[in-house]
Amino acid sequence: MNYKLNGVFCIIVFFIALSKADLVPLPDYIQTCHKSDPDFTKCFLEAVETLRPKIASGMPELDLPPFEPLDLGDLIISKKEETGIDITVRHLNVYNATKFKVANFQNKNYVERLNFELTLPVFSIDGTYKLDGRILALPLQGEGHVAGDFENIKVKVKMIIETVKRDDKEYFRFKQINIKAKMGTGKIHFDNLFNGNKELGEAINESINENIVAMANEILPSAERALENKFLEIGNQIFKTYTTEQLLPN
Repeated sequence: MNYKLNGVFCIIVFFIALSKADLVPLPDYIQTCHKSDPDFTKCFLEAVETLRPKIASGMPELDLPPFEPLDLGDLIISKKEETGIDITVRHLNVYNATKFKVANFQNKNYVERLNFELTLPVFSIDGTYKLDGRILALPLQGEGHVAGDFENIKVKVKMIIETVKRDDKEYFRFKQINIKAKMGTGKIHFDNLFNGNKELGEAINESINENIVAMANEILPSAERALENKFLEIGNQIFKTYTTEQLLPN
């Protein structure tokens, strides 16, 4: 259900790579961009693209695990008071997320504001779910394994980055990350719905997949907020460690 992921991670990873440039020898697969570059945007996107295969396999020299699969850990996808259904997924893995495509990239003052669009042509998920509630009038209750395959997910991402002073040094901080996704096509399967009632479980799974776009639209806003909070946490953990000069040299 978390279909807007790795492009956002890739932008954050780029900042990690830049920060390491002043701390350890720079690997040859990392392209550094400077403020003085006359075509900063082109350099930035080329650097992100160069990192793509390394992000998939992992970069232990930068303390980054493989992103294929991308391990998102545990996420609260939806809350009953907001959407009518509680959905939590644990040990959530996303496959093929590094095959994203970036389009319509815009930036202001280098990295103060970043706006871009992502397309995920194809990707899969699996994890352990727990859900309880109703969606599109369907009662849903169960706990077990979930797996899904999705295609052509469109994502719009907006990032606002500010600077803060600490100990007479300047640091970046994510002020806001906004994610807006549009469902393409997909199929998902929840094992062990209704305490293992196979007949009822299969009927509900079939109904879910017949209405996959409408059902996704019901929970997307809540899922988007959960992911925004996760990316803010990850990004600001990185930013509080490295100064602006380390991350974006002149």
